[in-house]
Amino acid sequence: MQRLLFLLFLSLLFVVTPASAKVLSKIAAIVNDDIITTYQLDQAVIEDLTQNSNKNQLDITQFEQMKVQTLNRLIDETLMKQQIKKLDLRVSEEDVSSAIADVELKNGLTHEQLEQALISQGVT
Repeated sequence: MQRLLFLLFLSLLFVVTPASAKVLSKIAAIVNDDIITTYQLDQAVIEDLTQNSNKNQLDITQFEQMKVQTLNRLIDETLMKQQIKKLDLRVSEEDVSSAIADVELKNGLTHEQLEQALISQGVT
């Protein structure tokens, strides 16, 4: 019986194929205790390219510069989020509404005009 189990185990070793792993994402930057992955960077670059059609005509050097700028933006955003969390900053809906109304008043815009201006700049 032991010999049969041993032969069965041995045959399974030959049947099983080794699994291969593929790296999907690497670390692009470490910001204090937070990590920005290459996947996150690639997604941000794609978002930047879709928001600005002029960037679709970049050569390799310009593309690499844009990628560095995007990474710097992600690092800055991460630092801001960390600082906001550290200081426990919160903004109420009333504060946001007041700030929007102030922007509309200073620029002589209606709410709809402000929304259209933001959309044209790729901001929601």
